[in-house]
Amino acid sequence: MFEFLMDPSNDSFDKYSLVNSLGWEYNTTIKNSQIFLNYFEEYVKNNNSSNVDMGYLKLNFLDFGETYFMIYEYLKAMDD
Repeated sequence: MFEFLMDPSNDSFDKYSLVNSLGWEYNTTIKNSQIFLNYFEEYVKNNNSSNVDMGYLKLNFLDFGETYFMIYEYLKAMDD
């Protein structure tokens, strides 16, 4: 799933649709936004030659593209 979300050749709408298909869970301990953030951090470390301050990754998501920011925020909303 994460590989699909990170693939720039996939349309943003399709990515949002995939996130939406996860469904909304009430009172769950699984935090998909944190899982995505951890995966994204590894992805950036492995695929980005520039220095990225991972402590501020959530604040700088837009530096990597609006789509990733929206995916993270959508997952966060679903977690809450």
